[in-house]
Amino acid sequence: MKRACILFFYDKDGIADEYNFYNLKELRTVCDYILVVINGKLAPESRDRLADVCDDMFVRKNEGFDAWAYKDGIEYIGYDGLKEYDELILTNNTVYGPLRPLKELFAEVENVSCDFWGLQMSYGDPEEKVYLNRTLPWGCRPDAIISNFRVIRSKCLHSIEFARYWQELAPVNNYTDAVYIGELQFSYDMTNAGFVSYSLDRGEYRGASPSPTIHNAYDQISRLKIPYFRKRIFSSPLSHYTDCMNSTEPAKVLAYVKDHTDYDTDMIWENLIRTVNQYDLHHMLGLTEILPYDRSSHVTNSRIAVIFHAYYTDIFTKYIPYLESFPAGTDIYFTVGSEEKEKLFREMTAELSKKYKITFIPIENTGRDVSALLIGGRDVILNGGYDYICFMHDKKGIGARGSYECVGSAFSETCFDNTAITSDYVNNVIELFDTDPHLGIASPPPPTHAAYFRFADGDWGENYEMVCDLVKKYGFNVPIAQNKPPVAPLGTVFWFRAKAMEKLAKINWKYSDFPTEPAPPDGSLMNAIERLYSIAVQDAGYYPATIMNRQYAASEFAFYSQTMKKYHQLLSPAVGWAPSSTAFISACRSFDGTFGEVKKAKGLREPKTTSGKIFVRLSRSRFKDVAKAILPHGLWEAMRKKKCEQIGEKYYRI
Repeated sequence: MKRACILFFYDKDGIADEYNFYNLKELRTVCDYILVVINGKLAPESRDRLADVCDDMFVRKNEGFDAWAYKDGIEYIGYDGLKEYDELILTNNTVYGPLRPLKELFAEVENVSCDFWGLQMSYGDPEEKVYLNRTLPWGCRPDAIISNFRVIRSKCLHSIEFARYWQELAPVNNYTDAVYIGELQFSYDMTNAGFVSYSLDRGEYRGASPSPTIHNAYDQISRLKIPYFRKRIFSSPLSHYTDCMNSTEPAKVLAYVKDHTDYDTDMIWENLIRTVNQYDLHHMLGLTEILPYDRSSHVTNSRIAVIFHAYYTDIFTKYIPYLESFPAGTDIYFTVGSEEKEKLFREMTAELSKKYKITFIPIENTGRDVSALLIGGRDVILNGGYDYICFMHDKKGIGARGSYECVGSAFSETCFDNTAITSDYVNNVIELFDTDPHLGIASPPPPTHAAYFRFADGDWGENYEMVCDLVKKYGFNVPIAQNKPPVAPLGTVFWFRAKAMEKLAKINWKYSDFPTEPAPPDGSLMNAIERLYSIAVQDAGYYPATIMNRQYAASEFAFYSQTMKKYHQLLSPAVGWAPSSTAFISACRSFDGTFGEVKKAKGLREPKTTSGKIFVRLSRSRFKDVAKAILPHGLWEAMRKKKCEQIGEKYYRI
């Protein structure tokens, strides 16, 4: 048996991660000739490594998706050249695997009577006339072997129909074209020509789910032992799962591969962290750790440090119990803005210094907690020799600006109670870092109470453009998008792996980079860097996670469940009593898109006077944030009340 392989490769940066080389080495065990066809570009180091595991390669324009890459590969070999081979594998790098030896797989399939075969089938439907928003030209949707791995046997490979398909291949300009022309049309033409197909999923998933390669991936690799699975299971929209099932499939797949195969999941993590938006990664893999605070058993040899930015002498003592939660041997650094305050903080930490080595670092007050960490704590991060660092700072939140004190203190409690509430909890956080080399930063969840409700699930605030500028300026190669906020430590209290923060800490930050006080509540460099921490960590090859204590998680689950129920009750007239999550979100968007109608339904109105219109517009602009920061709270509330009177909205004091 003589076998050739054409592997289509695409990466937007031209980087071939380790999983590609592992796959090619396995393909070599069953192939006599391997050609790699690259769409777009290829990094020099990747080209050098690919040359060691394939026979030929060439780079072509990034056009035509995989179909035209296969076509060019076939023409490179030549139809006469293909006659030298009994089988041709057409595959690409959109899958992870193989999870077991390919020699074993090909031996199993050897006696299956077919002319071409693949991993899984895209199931047709005789009643389906439209697919991917396009009318099907065959009258209905045909069955098709998915194009990420197809094996063409001699009878089909050397036929005129196979050659004609590629010679007459229509242009492929988008994903729908790729599915129709490169996948459905191929199987349709070959089947109509009398060739028999076979798939490793054995046709078992017809009607099982909308997309079996996504929704049934765990069953396919665990029960049927299909050796590859699609990368898309980790980056599909969450609603792709929740519209028909729960969203645990990606995590189950990753856990199975780690625990039950010899495939190194480090290769998966390397590629995911480099190429997938951290918002998607966080949701698809459930990267939220709910930790007990009343028990732990882990013993660590890791070096731990705490950097605490101390500013408020009047509330500092409430943070001492959190600092006492760290294990003996932890070094604690306090960044302090004046000699006078340092003297007071030294007095307040006298008992603490009996258990820990304490160092005070003098800093300037410009830049708040962000400059305290990146300038004051720079040497600790880069040269301290620590494995993990916990950064903290005293915090008053919006309570410091005159609102109810509990609003600000609850923000602080959200941060600290989910960072270092007890010594057992701290030990459990350390265990996370010790046992997962891919974890780079662990942050408490964003607050969701009072005016912080908008922070639920993250928030760019007014900082997206500035973050994009910083990413470009300092060369952080991480996928970001405005509709996907980072998994950021909003509140700037968090744990991090020192090595993961090196690149950000090596930047020559200066106090003059930061705004002087009073700094705006949003849209400043401090706010942008707060959202850059997790991006810097991902750029370094690590992922961000959320951590919370068990009690807090239970309360938040109750809050989110109740909130979802209220939204459902509000929107049920538009979506019915049992909508899918997608229908629910669509209804919310329709409300957002017709805000004028919502205002009308609520009885709101546009102000009639010119002064009223100006006042309301100012209240909706950046002026609002500045005014809120600098005005006495009583005057701010009077302005809010006036705005509500202008538009007919009920006024509530906050």
